Amino acid sequence: MPTVYFDTSFYVALARADEQRASEVIDGLNALTIRTVLSRTIFWELISRPNWPEKDALLCDRLQRIAAPPYLTFPELTWEMLRTSGAARKAIADRLSSLDETIVEAESSSVMANSTYHHGLRAPAINAIIAEQSFVRSDGTIDIANLGEYIRPFLAQLGVSVPEPLGEADLRALQAVLTDRLKNFDLSALERQTRLTASAVATDPRPYEVMLGRATEGKRRKLAHTYRDAAHMNEFASHSEVIDLFQMDGPQYRQLQRDPEHELRRLGVHTKCFAVGQLEEVLGAVRERLSSC
Repeated sequence: MPTVYFDTSFYVALARADEQRASEVIDGLNALTIRTVLSRTIFWELISRPNWPEKDALLCDRLQRIAAPPYLTFPELTWEMLRTSGAARKAIADRLSSLDETIVEAESSSVMANSTYHHGLRAPAINAIIAEQSFVRSDGTIDIANLGEYIRPFLAQLGVSVPEPLGEADLRALQAVLTDRLKNFDLSALERQTRLTASAVATDPRPYEVMLGRATEGKRRKLAHTYRDAAHMNEFASHSEVIDLFQMDGPQYRQLQRDPEHELRRLGVHTKCFAVGQLEEVLGAVRERLSSC
């Protein structure tokens, strides 16, 4: 039973299609015994459309006609959850929109810190961030006591206490405590997500524009979409032993084709990836890929 992770755009197109086209796709999937994938990112992108409950109800009805139950990347997920409507649906959409803003800031900061691509805006962005920190003196040196005040609430969430005031002699002991705590965390998934995000925005100036405060609202919304593309990639990579094919967003697939250092290539799963522009092209692309596996 082939398992195919379709992009969210596939489900949007399936919901919008007339009954004849939708039936052709569903019948084709059943003929190939395809099992779809319901991931947290797919659910996020579908449920965050507050004005789509009627289309999502239709989508649920159509997905129920696919014989094989979906593979779930998170066990609590169900397609039926997309039937949520009214005030509850709007509340969910508003909450996810707010989270998008937080994610754009956090991921852009991570890209700036970890990217190996030296974009022209990187140095100005780093300098701007450093200048805003209360623990950085005007001459660029670090005020250790103020650094302690800055990191104390974050480390408290890990159960790590920071001496008050923090002194330079405390830093090595604090580093040892953090190293010991992090041994209990599986950092491989976080590292993979970081590298996939870096691949998704390898030459993109928008993360740096966000950190410089220059990104328009429209750019921030589109960048949030790009970060969710990276989240799709991460869920696929996390379950690649089960997933046979992965449909990518068109620009991201082209980036994969261009970039020999792309994280999906490093993981050795790039041959499972494909992209199509129209709903009608999906079955042909899946058949072709499966026949070559």
